[in-house]
Amino acid sequence: MKNTFKNILLLSALSIFAVGCMDDDQSYPDPNKPEVNVVNQSITIDEAGDAAIINLTVSRAIGDPIDLVLTPVSGDAVVADYNVSGNGTFNSPDDGVGATPSFDIVIPAGQTSHEIPVSAIIDLDTNASESVVFELRSTGSGQSFVNPSTSTITVNINNAANTSFGALLEWEGDVTYSFLNADNEEESLTEGLCDHVDFDLFLNPVGYVAGSAACPEVNYAFGELADGDYQVFVDLYDVAPGETPLAPFAIPFKLTLGKVGVISTTLEYNVYTSDSPTSAPAGLNDGLFLAATINVAGGNYTIADAEGTVVAAE
Repeated sequence: MKNTFKNILLLSALSIFAVGCMDDDQSYPDPNKPEVNVVNQSITIDEAGDAAIINLTVSRAIGDPIDLVLTPVSGDAVVADYNVSGNGTFNSPDDGVGATPSFDIVIPAGQTSHEIPVSAIIDLDTNASESVVFELRSTGSGQSFVNPSTSTITVNINNAANTSFGALLEWEGDVTYSFLNADNEEESLTEGLCDHVDFDLFLNPVGYVAGSAACPEVNYAFGELADGDYQVFVDLYDVAPGETPLAPFAIPFKLTLGKVGVISTTLEYNVYTSDSPTSAPAGLNDGLFLAATINVAGGNYTIADAEGTVVAAE
């Protein structure tokens, strides 16, 4: 009898534990909550083309917004390859929201359908195609559940190739330096290079490729280059740290250039410091650095680095 009573208590405890584990995780269908379904679980988009739409349906309208999250779970495409919108925001791991990037999706109150536009970002990469698999799920707010059988979406991205010269100049990063405060005491300060350094990109003998005061500087639609020889100059236009550094700090940069979707190469240099001459006082001037040369023959590119070494060729 004592063993029987123990068994009854054990079964009761297991039942309570099982019920307790069935929390408000939205993976479990709940007949009292609207069901969200993905209509098209596979879409294809072209770089620099129109956005494609992920269509969602909701089994019934409710008076509150429905919060969802779209997370890339596999594939060779990265976040820099595409844009996702749809009344939501992008969450970066740098924001402390999860270990992987994700996109918050919000279906407005009273709606039974929703569209999530996805577009591809053109780049210089020569890969034929890329793909990413997303998982859509409800958040812990509990307004709905996503049908598990339609919760994954595959997005295929077709490469764009054309005859345009393109370039990407990047110098994002943080720098820490020492300075003297108002009391003549040494302090350290960390600042973002994008906030205090401005680069431009110049193609001789054609003209500016990029000079918008943006970080990074990018132009993938410069146009076709005629046969001939070209010099690619990086121009340190201005350096304006928040304080006066006690010692100059390095300003490294990365330059990716080539023919869009056909040939590209990435060059990394560390030739500038915070006390390097700049071109800000009088336009193209002391801030110039010859980073690469391009020979175009029969429309085909041969790219060499600052030392004249060929690094890419068609």
